[in-house]
Amino acid sequence: MLIRQVGKRRNLIIPLEICHEVGLQEGDFVEVQAVGGAVIIKPKKLVDADDVPSPEAGAMANQGVVL
Repeated sequence: MLIRQVGKRRNLIIPLEICHEVGLQEGDFVEVQAVGGAVIIKPKKLVDADDVPSPEAGAMANQGVVL
């Protein structure tokens, strides 16, 4: 268990070994939740809307159809 102090602006430094373990790098995004009196921090990846296939294209890709 590692103990850290919350800064004046409520910032918190995540230890390097934990960042390596979960694959966090500078500039990455995280989701922060309060659950049952605990703080849960989860790494998140943002996806550009232009990179998301339409439902039709996704269905065709799932069927192995190549355009």
